[in-house]
Amino acid sequence: MPGGGSWLDLLANDASADDLEAHRQAAQETAGSAAERDAVDVDARRALHLRALLTERRQRTAELGALLDLARRLSGFRDVDALLQEIVTQARRLLSVDVAYLALVEPGGDLRIRVTDGTIGDGLRGTVLSASVGIAGRVAMTGEPFRTPDYVAEPDIEHKPQIDSIATREGLRAIAGVPLRAGDTMRGVLFASERERRDFTDAEVSLLSSLGAHAAIAIENARLFEELLDANAQLRQQHDTTQRAVALHESLTRVVLEGGSADDILRALADVVPGNMRLLSPGDDGAATHNGEGHRTTVPVTAGDDVLGSLVAVTDQPPSPAEVRLLERSALTLALVLLSDRTVAEAQSRTRSELLAALLAGAPSPDDVARLRASGVDVRKPLCIAVIEPAPDVRGRAVLDHVGDVGLTAEHDGVVVCVAAGETATVAADVEKRVGSIDATAVVTAPTTGAPGLAAAYVEARQGLGLLRALGRAGSVVTIDELGPFRFLFGPAGVDDANRFVERTIGPLLAYDAGRHSDLILTLELYLDHAQQHAASAAALGIHANTLYQRLGRISELLGDDWRARALEVHLAIRLHRLSSQLVG
Repeated sequence: MPGGGSWLDLLANDASADDLEAHRQAAQETAGSAAERDAVDVDARRALHLRALLTERRQRTAELGALLDLARRLSGFRDVDALLQEIVTQARRLLSVDVAYLALVEPGGDLRIRVTDGTIGDGLRGTVLSASVGIAGRVAMTGEPFRTPDYVAEPDIEHKPQIDSIATREGLRAIAGVPLRAGDTMRGVLFASERERRDFTDAEVSLLSSLGAHAAIAIENARLFEELLDANAQLRQQHDTTQRAVALHESLTRVVLEGGSADDILRALADVVPGNMRLLSPGDDGAATHNGEGHRTTVPVTAGDDVLGSLVAVTDQPPSPAEVRLLERSALTLALVLLSDRTVAEAQSRTRSELLAALLAGAPSPDDVARLRASGVDVRKPLCIAVIEPAPDVRGRAVLDHVGDVGLTAEHDGVVVCVAAGETATVAADVEKRVGSIDATAVVTAPTTGAPGLAAAYVEARQGLGLLRALGRAGSVVTIDELGPFRFLFGPAGVDDANRFVERTIGPLLAYDAGRHSDLILTLELYLDHAQQHAASAAALGIHANTLYQRLGRISELLGDDWRARALEVHLAIRLHRLSSQLVG
């Protein structure tokens, strides 16, 4: 052979294809005959083929080396999510593709894309792939790799428009998918994809399949490791829960034996279940004080069928089942303490009831007056009477639980009575705030002094309750002044008479207004309020004097020309109508 050595020498020195071609041309020039030139071409073809085989085997050896190195790396991962991300990153690198992604089988049988590498956005991540259609379905059902140079145009798979649109938005064309199998169990599919048309070779699919086989084993190992960690964590948690339960039991027992309060129980509970602990009264959901931060858990505090309140725990994380049991155990102890407190309160309530009865009788003994003063009620100073009637389905006990610390409070003759110092409006606002959630009805009197005055105020407030019931205003909290002087007319016995008086006096006017959506009643009311002065009345109504004359003419047609002689009666009927409308509304 001419300069450059033999074909074998060139191949041994890793000659390039150009070097082999140069050698062929040199040999052709020195060949003496056509047969020798043909022999040179045969040798050149053999050398090129041998070089291609050597190159392919060197590449295969390099890939296998890289694959073994990758398998060793994957086996060292203990976090499943990190492992999945490493798998797609290495798949993309090994096959030099634009995108790689991995889908795992869900409990329902479909596959969900868990991780991606090289995607433009997050459109692929989280996508659910059917186990019966598409490349994922084909690989999952057959357990064999599948490849296509152009996914959207691929005729050998069943397409799903939603998945096709995602692939189109991501620009994916060539896709190869290989199974992730652990033993006989299909765990998922590993994908490699190109944004241009590409024919994946058998060697590339084989390489991706080998990576998938190693990846499946690594995923299984990482999952087993996580399960082992979870088992160890559960054992530690069980031990911790047992210790916490023992500590809580000792604390709760100590609170009960030492006569502790509900607050002591909440503090003991917060020591073993970190968070904000509160005890709410029945009917209070705590919405006004909850700021929305943390996880809220509510446990009822009950004794038989009697709801005493609710234990609310606001924690950073949702409590574990064991912590919920600790909350429930604490709720039982709270019920015991609350029942004990109720027994003491009921004994005190009987004393308060006796004092209140003596006061409302109008002639308390000097000893009663002294006891009242000791309880904070000095009859020599101005005091308001608040009479509270619970709703039909609410017991008086519930009312006492809400307003028990407002002055002297006790049940008396079917209602709850509060004797409290302060302005009428202030006491009424306090009562309304406390009983608004239980739909109670209440009347608060003006401040008065002395036992006789307080007894009379109580009678007046009871009459006010009757007025509210008669007008359908149950559930309202009002002051006695809000009922006005007409409260005497609107008691249960007088309401029908008052309605008949209104109808007889201004009924035609009311019917006219109702039928024509006019307001002649307002015109007449302001006219009478302004002592029948035309100019002042027109100004108050915001109308021209001629308009007022026209309206007064219409009023005369409806009520008769003698209505001016009955102006006081008409005015009173209008006031009664207004009061009735306001109270009922």
